[in-house]
Parts: sequence; C-alpha cells; structure tokens
Amino acid sequence: MIRIPSGRYQVALHKLQDGEGPTLLGLHGVGGSHRDIAPLAAVWPGAVYALDLAGHGASDRLLGSAYSCETWAADADATLAELGEVSLVGLGSGGFAALLASGARPDLIRGTLLLPGPGLSGGGEDPRDRSTAPGRAFHRQLVQAIEAGETQGCDPMVFEIDRHPRPRRYARAFAEAATAVLLGEDDTAQPSWWQEISTLDGTTAVPSDPATALAHLAER
Repeated sequence: MIRIPSGRYQVALHKLQDGEGPTLLGLHGVGGSHRDIAPLAAVWPGAVYALDLAGHGASDRLLGSAYSCETWAADADATLAELGEVSLVGLGSGGFAALLASGARPDLIRGTLLLPGPGLSGGGEDPRDRSTAPGRAFHRQLVQAIEAGETQGCDPMVFEIDRHPRPRRYARAFAEAATAVLLGEDDTAQPSWWQEISTLDGTTAVPSDPATALAHLAER
C-alpha cells in the first residue's frame, strides 16, 4: 500500500496486479473500497491499481464530512503524480469522479470507463428540486445502515454524496474535455447526466460486463 498526499489528507493506493501493458487505476463506488476493483484485474493486460477514496478503507476520514465526487476526483488526480499515464475505471459514484478527473487531466488519462455501481445517480439535476433528493428518507436509511453495521470500513457520512446534484451541463463539460469516455451500459435506467454525455461524439457505449468493457478501454 502507498500513502498518497491529497490536499491536507492522505489516501491509500493499492497495487492489485503487475503487468507490462497500460496501467489501470480503479475508483470504487460509495461505501466500497479498493477490493471492489479486484475482479477487474483478472481481465486487464497491464498493471492494476485501486484507491481507497477519502473516507473509505485505509484512507483518511475528513473533518466535517466534506466528501464529494470532486474530492474523489482530486484523489485520483493526486495519484497520477505516482503512476503517470493511466486508463481509468470508475464504479457508481467513482464513475462520476472518474469523469471529472478525465476531463481535468486528459494529458494523463488515456481513456475512462464508467460502470454502474453504488451512488451512480446522485441527487438529481437541480439542487432546488427536492423531489429527487433523498432527504429524510435518506437519513433514516443511513441511521439503519449504521445500526446494522453496514457502513463498516467507511465513514458513514460518505453517503451524503447521494444528495449532491449532478447537472447534465456540468457532466457534459468534463466529458467534452476528456480524451475518451466509455459507458458500460446495462438494462437499468441511467441518470440524466449519463444520458447527456452518451450523445457526445467522444463517448462510446460498450457492454457493461468487465471483460468486454475493459477490452475496449485497453484499445484506447
């Protein structure tokens, strides 16, 4: 495990696999850890690394629970200083963080694959529209999860990111700046930001099964 400085805290970077091909960096979904990326390593031709994003696993917890997909995108960006050029894969909320990182650093991220997973949707399109935000129901679920021990291994407040809006135009701006974005499509309905970037010329839909999706990413 490597400790990576990211702002005023540190995140844990785990090496899952050696290899001679392109390097893959994985970002897990909310409530997960680097272990969620491990199944992808078996079908990637090169070295595979995975982060414990801030608030998860062996990474630092943040005072004031200031978690966001932007925070996790910054964790990925800080990791590029250690790894150099990478291909990026993100699950759920880690996918949205991966999208932000790929648009901010197209010079070092050769391609990005977004896959369904926990926290994919976020809080909807408009922060003023409370009908799409989890609100009190979210907090009841959070309390129940804490009492049941289901948040073991992460700061329970990371789940607040499910309340954060993800506007379509915001997502589109990062997707347009990225080198290449692949969307792992399955049969489930996708959030509005995902639908928005799926219309762009630089975005490609691929099957969401890991072997097929990562094969497409490795070609980038």
